[in-house]
Amino acid sequence: MIQPSKEDLKADGEKYVAKALILLHSPETRDGVVKMLTGPDPVQRVSNVLVMVMQRVDSEARKSNLEVQDVVKAAAARAIVPEIVEIGEAAKLFNLNPDLELLAFSVSLQDYLKAEIKAGRVDSKKLAVTMQADVRSMPPKMRKEVIAAQPRIQQIARKYAHGAGMASFQTSKTGE
Repeated sequence: MIQPSKEDLKADGEKYVAKALILLHSPETRDGVVKMLTGPDPVQRVSNVLVMVMQRVDSEARKSNLEVQDVVKAAAARAIVPEIVEIGEAAKLFNLNPDLELLAFSVSLQDYLKAEIKAGRVDSKKLAVTMQADVRSMPPKMRKEVIAAQPRIQQIARKYAHGAGMASFQTSKTGE
């Protein structure tokens, strides 16, 4: 199989994000997105919206016989989560600081991959190998940042899961 160039991957990612943003912001779907974001656990709500959006974009791609690389989907998810958070914040449903936004991205990506594995569209063993290869192929600075973020994500998740409460996370993005 021929590996796509970085330029092709970037272009695919931009197209994927554009399709996701249309789903998030179109007048036909925006109210449904806001409804999905309403509830007591904003991290899980953001995840639910991301999974729904990505599955719809994936479905359109499959109908067109297009294959979207996993690395493109992961990068797209990182760009889509802040958009979902922004919708929730604009609707005054929640206010996530950068830590919870990072946690929402992590949970969202995990939930999406679980759904894809369950549906048989992703092989978990191949995914693990691919993800390891993707990390190894990253520029050294990016690889270091990704690896360094893992313990921080785990710490944030433990704090959130053990009832730290939203109040301990709800600060403005500017630190005020």
